Amino acid sequence: MSENLFLTVESELLELADKESFSKSKIETFLKSRFIEKINSGKTPSEKGFIFERLVCDFFEYKSFKVLRTKKTCDFGIDGIIEVKLSPFGTLRLGLQVKYKKISAKDFDVFVQSLNFAEIKIGVLVCKDSAKIQRNSLNSKVKAILSTKGGNLPKLPDFELNQAFILKAKDIIELAAEQAFFTVKSIYKGGIE
Repeated sequence: MSENLFLTVESELLELADKESFSKSKIETFLKSRFIEKINSGKTPSEKGFIFERLVCDFFEYKSFKVLRTKKTCDFGIDGIIEVKLSPFGTLRLGLQVKYKKISAKDFDVFVQSLNFAEIKIGVLVCKDSAKIQRNSLNSKVKAILSTKGGNLPKLPDFELNQAFILKAKDIIELAAEQAFFTVKSIYKGGIE
């Protein structure tokens, strides 16, 4: 298994001599270039997709979440499980799906169906980019119910609504850059803004 890109970049930032010149935006630019460089090391679109998936898992591990990666087959469309410890409530399990493409509402609905099938209540869909999909999109059944005219809602069918949200690659880079900035700033107090 290769090194975690985000931890590597953070270490490199701590070793740089010109600490006063770093800002959140410069760290973000630096991290983005390393992120793109890593993905572009793949020769085929499939290889780039696997690298992107590994980088997404690395990101969640960098943020101190436990990531259980699923096998490539028989995973019900779920690429991993993110475990979040919520004391005193126990562990929350988030379904993770990674798409190295621009996703649509259909991709989102398929992910929600995968969550239902895997009996996971909350999920994160990470993608290269997305069409205009709300971060907490409603699935098609709920949209149909809410679009009923006249306020007369039909009898609600029995179904569970899984909550899922979307993170784009740029969101991951921004969040990781912010954490790296605060780590560097905490070590070199006063020299970084």
